[in-house]
Amino acid sequence: MGQCELCGRQEGVREAAVYLGGEKKTVPVCGRCVYEAMRKNRYGFGFGLGLQLCWFVVAGQGLFSVAGAFAAVMALYGLVRLVLVLAAHLTLRVNGQAAVPEWIWKYAMARAVTEDALRDAYAEKICNVKVQTPREYERTHAAK
Repeated sequence: MGQCELCGRQEGVREAAVYLGGEKKTVPVCGRCVYEAMRKNRYGFGFGLGLQLCWFVVAGQGLFSVAGAFAAVMALYGLVRLVLVLAAHLTLRVNGQAAVPEWIWKYAMARAVTEDALRDAYAEKICNVKVQTPREYERTHAAK
């Protein structure tokens, strides 16, 4: 794998994709840049923390009501997401420049967060070209 596309200083350990004007480009990213992207993105932490408010519905309605059962499932999902994001932050902080583990890349949203950072970096460098993440590209170019 080549040099990291975001910092250009270290060897890439994962590949992230971005669409430049409709053409897919896959580039290497290093562990430090993945960690920095995860550190700057507070959405995953806020989402998991926000879903913990569902426990108030469970306390008010009861666990065995329809609203209480649904709120409990949502709160548990938020708790799992929160634990995943916190574990990913801790693991990436401890590992430093090492390879990004597969579970962080897939389940802790590291791929999505890194592709967002890559999109922002390319949008700053390149003018007059539409830059999209794979998720954005798939949403706007749905299969017919």
